Amino acid sequence: MSYNVVLTRSFKHSIKQLEKRFRHVKDDVQVAIQVLLQTPTIYLLLLYAKSDREDVTDRELKRLLDELADEDEYHV
Repeated sequence: MSYNVVLTRSFKHSIKQLEKRFRHVKDDVQVAIQVLLQTPTIYLLLLYAKSDREDVTDRELKRLLDELADEDEYHV
């Protein structure tokens, strides 16, 4: 069985932002993707440094999920 790991627009943006301070973030994400490929489809919504923020708010999570729904509709 084959699976996909989908990087949302917001997740890709998060990588670009973190790349400025963490030069190996792309390598780290690539390792995570390889692990995720062994499990059912997982959508990566956001990546952030815990030193920057403690948690994701419910409001932000809803916005990210709405964005994902919009992207899914666009790709159908």
